[in-house]
Amino acid sequence: MTKSATREAADEVSAPIASPVFTGNVGINNSSPTQRLETNGNAQFNMYDNPSGAGGYYTTKGLQIGNAFDAGLSGGDDDRNAIVWNERGTSLLFGTNNIEHMRINADGIVTKPLQPAFQARVTSNLQNLPINGQYVIPYGTERFDQNSDFNPSTYTFTAPVTGKYQLNGTVYLNNVVSANGYVEFYIITSNEIYYSILSVNGFDTDLLYFTMPHTVLADMDAGDTAKCAMWLASGSQTTDLRNDSFFSGYLVA
Repeated sequence: MTKSATREAADEVSAPIASPVFTGNVGINNSSPTQRLETNGNAQFNMYDNPSGAGGYYTTKGLQIGNAFDAGLSGGDDDRNAIVWNERGTSLLFGTNNIEHMRINADGIVTKPLQPAFQARVTSNLQNLPINGQYVIPYGTERFDQNSDFNPSTYTFTAPVTGKYQLNGTVYLNNVVSANGYVEFYIITSNEIYYSILSVNGFDTDLLYFTMPHTVLADMDAGDTAKCAMWLASGSQTTDLRNDSFFSGYLVA
């Protein structure tokens, strides 16, 4: 064999071998799979002692998917229940778009770090609120806003998805005089206005301190908004709004 032929043979041996590409569906214990991978029976995915599995063993059983009976696990009220089961005392994480969206920790506590939820408060004490007109409560300071759905400039929450939202508002008022007649405090959504009312002239004296809470489970469509407002009916312009007034909400279902 010539030197050239020897070199060519060596190049052929050292050249990388292309990985085979398979088409069609793969069935495990299934002769007619309809999906890319379809199994009849449970599946178990084990966590090995190092990333490459070079140690040859796994530290404990990993993630199991199937039903409780076939996996030898208690299914609670019915052993036919579908399960996603992690034997280790660690968290089970769920994500999309390469971002964690839900976690079940070893104690069974479920957290959803991007679930819509917010709380804001009135930034500073405000004196002599206007009368005989709608006054939007200026909740301008956020305490938290998990999905960035609340706008502290317009004091407005915008629903990111269609669902049922728990909305909670409070106003802490000073110097509500009987001449004001009544005070309305309401939560305004795109679909409905939810009212709360206080008849001030029903009291024997002026109210130096008064808190009005208001809550509602509201239906909101994606893009709908919610804000809080109040209306002082008449009388003198003496009512003050304390910064201990809050607006909060979160997606329930």
